[in-house]
Amino acid sequence: MVGTTAERLELLQTLIGCRHNMYFWTYTPGLQLCATNCPYPNELQTFFFMELNDYSPDIWKNAPATYPMIFHNALGLTWICDFEKDDAGQPLYAYVIGPVFYEKITDNGIEQALIQLRLSAPVKQAFLDLLYELPILQIDRFMEFGLMMHYCITGEKISFSDYRYASAEKMQREIPERITGGITVEGIPEGTTPADYSWIMEQRLQQMMEEGDMEYKAFSSKMVELLNPSFLMSENSLRMTKNTVIIHVALCTRSAIRGGLSPEIAHTLSDQYINSIEGCATLLDIMDVNSAMVDDFLRRVNQCHARSDISPQIMKCCNYIQLHLKEKLQMKTLAQYVNYSETHLAKKFKAEVGVPIKQYILKCRMEQAKRLIVYTNISIQDICEEVGFASPSYFGELFRQETGMSPMEYRCSGGKES
Repeated sequence: MVGTTAERLELLQTLIGCRHNMYFWTYTPGLQLCATNCPYPNELQTFFFMELNDYSPDIWKNAPATYPMIFHNALGLTWICDFEKDDAGQPLYAYVIGPVFYEKITDNGIEQALIQLRLSAPVKQAFLDLLYELPILQIDRFMEFGLMMHYCITGEKISFSDYRYASAEKMQREIPERITGGITVEGIPEGTTPADYSWIMEQRLQQMMEEGDMEYKAFSSKMVELLNPSFLMSENSLRMTKNTVIIHVALCTRSAIRGGLSPEIAHTLSDQYINSIEGCATLLDIMDVNSAMVDDFLRRVNQCHARSDISPQIMKCCNYIQLHLKEKLQMKTLAQYVNYSETHLAKKFKAEVGVPIKQYILKCRMEQAKRLIVYTNISIQDICEEVGFASPSYFGELFRQETGMSPMEYRCSGGKES
C-alpha cells in the first residue's frame, strides 16, 4: 500500500474530519498514549480505560489473531480498537477511533453514568460539556469508519460480521455467574464449571447453524434464561438489546459461511439485518428482526446442504438471483454473469435445480415476501417493491395463489398458511 500506516491513518482522519468531530488515538502495547487529535485526552481516556478494565484486563492477549473490537459502555459511548502487528504477529500499536454516541442520550442518563466517577460539581460540568461535543452516528456508519481504519492498518478488506464485541466477551464471563441449579440444557452436565458453560452453549449454537439445524431457535431460547433481565429495565435497554442482537448477527453470519453459504450473500445479509436493527424503535421490533435473521440464515444453509450436487456456475446464478430480487432479473443478465449462453443456462439450470429460472425467481420472491410480512412492520406496498413487483395487485394475486390468503391476512395469521 502507499505510504506508512501513520500517513494513511492521518489521511483517513482528515477525510472523516471534514464531516464529523472524530477522535483518533494511538497506544503502545503498554497502553501509553503516543498520539491523538483529541484536545481533552485525559478526560476521555478515563472512560476508555474503565472499559478496558471492565471488559478485557489484557487487551493484547488475543490481539495477534483478532479483527477490530467494539467497546460500548453504559453511558452510550462507543469506541473501535484495532491493532498493527509485526512480522511475527505481535502487536506494535493499538489504534482507537471514537468515542461516539449511537443515539442522543438523556441528561438524566448522563448524570447517572457520571455518578460512578465521584466527580466534583465543576469537574462534572466540564465532563458534561465535553460529552455534548461528541458526534452522534448510526452504528453502521461508525462501523464503516472502523473498516476503513482496519484497511489503512492492514490492507485487508473485512465486513461488519468480522468485528469482535467486547460486550460479548464480558457476557461470557458474567452469564455463568447467573446460572442457577434449576437451569439445565440437555447434553451439558449440571456440574459443568461456570467458566465453561457459556462457551459450550455458544459452540453448540454455532454448530447447529452450520448444520442448518432447525432446532436452533428452540435451543437458543435457553440462553434467555441465563441472562439477567434487569438490563431490559434500564434507560439504555433499547441500545443494549440492539448491541446484543448485532453480536448474534455476526455469529450467525460466520457460522452460515462455514455451513456453505456464499460469503457474498452472508455478508450482504449481515449488513442488511444490522441496518434493520438500527432502525428498530422498540424491543419487540428488534426481536422480530432477530427471528427473521435466524430463520433466513437457517433456510439458506439448509438449501446449501440440499444442493451439494449443483455446479459452481449454477450456484453462482442462484446466489445472484437471491441478492437482486428487487431488480428486474432477465435471462440475458444472468447468462452474462455466469458466462453461459441463454439457452445453455436455461437448460442446465432446470436440470440441476429442478425448475425453470423464471419459476425459481418467483419462488425466491415469494419466500422473501413471506419473511418480510411476518417478521417486519414494513408496509405491504414497500414489501411488494422490495421483492421486485411493480404492481401491488399482481403481487397480491400471486401471493394468494401461493398461500391461500392475502398478504395482510398472512401477516395477521403469523405466517400460518390456509
